[in-house]
Amino acid sequence: PWKARLRRLLSDMPHWERMSPEDAMFLLKKSVVYNEGDIVCLSKPYGLACQGASHSLHRLLPDLARALHCDDLHLIHRLDA
Repeated sequence: PWKARLRRLLSDMPHWERMSPEDAMFLLKKSVVYNEGDIVCLSKPYGLACQGASHSLHRLLPDLARALHCDDLHLIHRLDA
């Protein structure tokens, strides 16, 4: 049944609003697919808003930059293959 599949999907999704900063950084660092020179690319984790939410990628970028030893990081539009 679709309701059971939906319930399982939602239970597997990270709850960013309840996550510790350390766990959030761990998941974000695992999502980095390219980090060389001045370019860092990541596959944004499902359920994490890009902007506007209290727990968004935009708000986590300064901490991620420090964790990756970057000066700063900026959001750009997704890159489709």
